[in-house]
Amino acid sequence: MQNPLPDIKTILELVAIWVSLASYSPILGIVAALLILVYCLSGEQNTPL
Repeated sequence: MQNPLPDIKTILELVAIWVSLASYSPILGIVAALLILVYCLSGEQNTPL
């Protein structure tokens, strides 16, 4: 049974993107955090394309 969470490299890339967005605009950071959360939750149920 595979780990439902994305691999470490993907997580680090998402975090790096989120940090750059959050430093540019806090509102974009909040939106990006919600999108990443939804992506991770949906990734547990079905594999992303």
